[in-house]
Amino acid sequence: MPRLCAAQSFALLAILASGGAAAEPGKPPAGPVPEARRPEPDAAAKIARLVAELGHDDWAVREQASAALRALGEPALAALEPAAKSPDPEVRARAGELLLQIKRDLAFSRMGNTLIAETYADRVVEVDREGREVWVLDGLDKPVVAQRFGAGLTLVAEREGGRVTVFDRDKQPLWRMENLGRVWHAQRLANGHVLMTCCGEELFSDGRVVEVDEDKKTVWEAKDLAAPRSCQRLADGRTLIVERAKNRVIELDRAGQVAWKAEGLHAPLFAARLADGNTLVAEWSPARAVELDKDGKEVWSFAAGLSGTSTAQRLAGGETLVTDFGTGRVVQVDPKGEAVWEKSGLNSPCWGMRLERAPEADPKAPGAAGPKAPSAPAPRPGR
Repeated sequence: MPRLCAAQSFALLAILASGGAAAEPGKPPAGPVPEARRPEPDAAAKIARLVAELGHDDWAVREQASAALRALGEPALAALEPAAKSPDPEVRARAGELLLQIKRDLAFSRMGNTLIAETYADRVVEVDREGREVWVLDGLDKPVVAQRFGAGLTLVAEREGGRVTVFDRDKQPLWRMENLGRVWHAQRLANGHVLMTCCGEELFSDGRVVEVDEDKKTVWEAKDLAAPRSCQRLADGRTLIVERAKNRVIELDRAGQVAWKAEGLHAPLFAARLADGNTLVAEWSPARAVELDKDGKEVWSFAAGLSGTSTAQRLAGGETLVTDFGTGRVVQVDPKGEAVWEKSGLNSPCWGMRLERAPEADPKAPGAAGPKAPSAPAPRPGR
């Protein structure tokens, strides 16, 4: 009897073990194919099957489908969007929850670092998504704003120090403007200018917003403002300003005329115009972050656990980063107001800014060094 080769021996054993006969070449074996041996369907078919199983009669199957869809992540979003409107309440609830979970997972995976001004710790700190400190700039005098731009440059406004400084990544000052009174806000503009909110030594005196060029010359100014706090230069050249003493946010044109306003707010400290034309406002007391539409009507708010909200930033994924001075934390919440990230234990934070997470730039590529920093010389601290 001729000897069987190894492959033939394994095939014979498989046939004997299954109690069947070998399949003819090119034909599938008789009987059902075991689940483990079934070919994996294409991705779209698999996702469609899992979405359908969200409404299965068996709870265990529904749970497995939810877990599998969450593990698939972003590719499942397109199928979950219509499922979140399903007439089946179980499918609708599970798909809606999965949409939030997957978007939250994606936001966390893409999350950049967060730059925080700890006002009464006299420092600016950058933390990673795990909350670990990766960069610290200390020895400041009540910093209230820290803006990262260009190739690791950081603009810092010091309220009591009465100055605005641009530091390089080695914490050396590249540009500085001093003797500004009390500085409440500063923004580095795309053209290299700096927009600042200043007041006199008295709390509500001499309120003004000033734009200076790289040579520290004033190129635009709005005076006689009622305790201005934050300022933002808008794309059309207008300027969004918080007037805390009047409990309002105003939009000034280049001639200094009020072009838009939202009144009746509660001790507002910060406002930012969003991409859709709405305005995000941080109110000190009662503490909350609130979004207003173009007519000044409230369309969203978050207040849970806050006690002295100082800033708010709308993130690319629709979530909101809220800085709360009173509780010493920076918290990221989803549209439903659920916290998805938090850095607590901070010393009176006035400012939190989520930094964009970008791939490493090619140092040889044009523009890799980032925008030009203000170039006027600055004195070293202590001189």
